[in-house]
Amino acid sequence: MACKIYNTKIRLHCTFVSILFMPDHLIKSIQPYAIGIVFVLLYLAEHIFPQRPDHANAKHDLRNFGIGLINAGITFGGGYYFQKIIEWLNLHRIGLFNWISFPEYLSIGLQILLIDLNMYWWHRLNHTYSFLWKFHRFHHLDKQMNSTTALRFHAVELLLSYVFRLLVFPLFGFSIMAIVCYSFLFFPVVILHHSNLSIKETFDMLLRKVIVSPGMHRIHHSKKKEETDSNYSSVFPWWDAVFKTYRKKPIEPIQFGVE
Repeated sequence: MACKIYNTKIRLHCTFVSILFMPDHLIKSIQPYAIGIVFVLLYLAEHIFPQRPDHANAKHDLRNFGIGLINAGITFGGGYYFQKIIEWLNLHRIGLFNWISFPEYLSIGLQILLIDLNMYWWHRLNHTYSFLWKFHRFHHLDKQMNSTTALRFHAVELLLSYVFRLLVFPLFGFSIMAIVCYSFLFFPVVILHHSNLSIKETFDMLLRKVIVSPGMHRIHHSKKKEETDSNYSSVFPWWDAVFKTYRKKPIEPIQFGVE
């Protein structure tokens, strides 16, 4: 059993590392298809093997799909101009990673970690400051959390997230390649940990050694404030351990949706 778990951990790590060696244009071209396939597979899987069968609600899902379509337009436009700004910063060699020479694969790996750290703090700030929580709360209002909850964000929060990134990213000089690689990891993991997929606790605990697991993120969506204000990590779960915000288990069976 221990050998099986160890081999699974190795395969997960190798998957992440292999992405670093894929050409930039290849990652960009396959990313939308990969995200789409992951979403469809997880959406089907959570309806076949639901953690909470009572959360199967077509009306709920359609509402979140509608919100997701609106947000897709916002992120497409915002992402386009955001990429242009990052390209300009890279062209003019602005930021830490443009000043310090690292081997390319090491540089991209470090940037991915720092981008994820940035996401941790952005998420935590959304829970800390009432102005930001006003918009982020919209995501936490969902009482039937499943994969479609990953689409449910307030448009203002999405726009503010670009502002936050534009305050931080120029300091580090993150490359387009690193940002694309991170996005390749970010979206499938976020869809997974919002999903209503039934996963054995032992496997969930294994997953959260490498990525944020469904069990870990469900605690974050609890209606209890002390649980909502925990487990902020997006892709890699280690930031919660480092900054003392990790909660291993809920106090009692989770009820989703803040008041």
